Amino acid sequence: MRLPKMMLAIMLAGLGAVAYAQSPSSSAAGPSARMNQHLSDLTTLLDLTESQRLQMQQALEAQHEKMQAQFQQFRSSGQPPTPAQMKATHQQMQQELLASVKPFLSESQFNKFQLLTQRQHHGWHGHRGPPPAGAAPGAPAQ
Repeated sequence: MRLPKMMLAIMLAGLGAVAYAQSPSSSAAGPSARMNQHLSDLTTLLDLTESQRLQMQQALEAQHEKMQAQFQQFRSSGQPPTPAQMKATHQQMQQELLASVKPFLSESQFNKFQLLTQRQHHGWHGHRGPPPAGAAPGAPAQ
């Protein structure tokens, strides 16, 4: 049963959660509380306006619904997805999320959002946390 849990973790990573910015209390909370904390973090980190915050919330909720549907599809198939299927699904959903937020974010906000989602994605795959000071963004920690 480890594979479905791992798949769910990878798919939730697609939400773009900023794992390194979450407090310990928010990581122990339920999915709704984590999403609210994530939205709050993004609002602060990206300096979102109220309109942008609402649009970001809609984009994240839509992606979450798509991920839930995909997860149910994988479960109902009776066959666990292969790592290649999980990776392809994650990449597709990540691209869809980026496409959905690009129209309402400034170029600077969009670039930050991409960086934050890349950093978060690497955190789910066993990298050793944020890069050391002065390291290139997205580079694995030493």
